[in-house]
Amino acid sequence: MSTRNISTFALLFAVLFIACGARAEQPGANPDAEALYERGNDYFQGDNGTPVNKEEAFNCWKKAAEMGHAPSQHRLAYCYHFGEGVAQDLEKAIEWWRKSAEQGCVKAQFNLATCYYVGAGVEKNFEEAVKWYRKAAEQGDVDSQHNLAVCYHTGEGVEKNPEEAVKWYRKAAEQGYAKSQNNLAVCYSKGFGVTQDKAEAVKWYRIAAEQGNMKAQLGLGFCYNQGAGVEKNDEEAVKWYRSAADQGEVQAQHNLGIHYLEGLGVGQDNAEAVKWFRKAAEQGYPEAQYCLAFCYLTGKGVAQDDAEAVRWFRKAAEQGDLEAQHNLGVLYYNGVGVEKDYTEALKWLRNAAAQGSEKSVLFIKEFYID
Repeated sequence: MSTRNISTFALLFAVLFIACGARAEQPGANPDAEALYERGNDYFQGDNGTPVNKEEAFNCWKKAAEMGHAPSQHRLAYCYHFGEGVAQDLEKAIEWWRKSAEQGCVKAQFNLATCYYVGAGVEKNFEEAVKWYRKAAEQGDVDSQHNLAVCYHTGEGVEKNPEEAVKWYRKAAEQGYAKSQNNLAVCYSKGFGVTQDKAEAVKWYRIAAEQGNMKAQLGLGFCYNQGAGVEKNDEEAVKWYRSAADQGEVQAQHNLGIHYLEGLGVGQDNAEAVKWFRKAAEQGYPEAQYCLAFCYLTGKGVAQDDAEAVRWFRKAAEQGDLEAQHNLGVLYYNGVGVEKDYTEALKWLRNAAAQGSEKSVLFIKEFYID
């Protein structure tokens, strides 16, 4: 039984709803509507000596919204969506976000798109999501540019188009949007929609990582570990894995455990390896569950405990981890950490063999008549 190599990564993510946020303006708006809008802001946020009163904020924005004031329509929809100052009503939220979006309110366009994307208050419709993300993206909204890029990347609501994905990631990345910087780095790393360029990938990973983006920190750590686009440097890999791991990034926790177990870029420390494997394993990461099981089986960094080894091998095996399935089968066959059970042994060995484990095939041929 052996430990694992450093794991790689895959990441795409869409953001959720934009809150009320800072003041928005509507050129040529009714002065009365503007005054109600501002009064609503004061009530909602407790500004200008006004006590917080979400109900009064809602009332002010409703009056202004009914006058056709787009920013108030957006905020009224927000109140309905989240039940702020009024009973939650997702369908009314859609109604008011649509009114605001049709007047060009960027925040409303983004939120309406997101409702279509996740199916909140309206039937899920990726095509409609793309339509509204595009309208906001073309006005320079970074959240919408990022999500439009994700849609082009995955082919949700629009024909998959790597070049368009890169185009929109770049627009958001150049505005300092860390998630797009990270995804742009992934595109350069994989040669997706752009000529593969590992050094350019490192550049964008670093820009996002220095903003604290944990996926980019993971990616930059991996580049240093592999010497991809940058000179191989295990100490730098550990630094960036730790930054991501401290934020709870599960693959970084696993990778940091490997570095401690093997003494790569850090003093070899089995107990510290177990600590990081456990953090990732408890988040359900199968490779870390396998490694934690291995540590329990061999007594590396933790008191040797066959039953705990079986427990963690089982968790990984149930997620389809080939090595864990093989090892669990062997443990059942030998009765180590669990009562001997040839039926269970054969079940797990067959599962591993079906995934291409040659040693499981040989084990079955040697000890069983199939």
